[in-house]
Amino acid sequence: MKIFLVIYVCSIVGNTCMPPIKIDTPYKDSFDCHVDGYKKSVDILEEMGRDEINKYEIYTKFTCEKLLET
Repeated sequence: MKIFLVIYVCSIVGNTCMPPIKIDTPYKDSFDCHVDGYKKSVDILEEMGRDEINKYEIYTKFTCEKLLET
């Protein structure tokens, strides 16, 4: 089983989300995926900057999706 991270960047003001950011590198387990999801979310918010985050009320959410290998 492989686990992939998908991050969503959304705006409360616009009531929309950007297209999902799919991380193509699989994680060995759910723990690694979730920890990296929080780290990458912080990186995205810092890159966008305080003004944009506050102006558009930006937030992130993410999922760790399991891909069952057959």
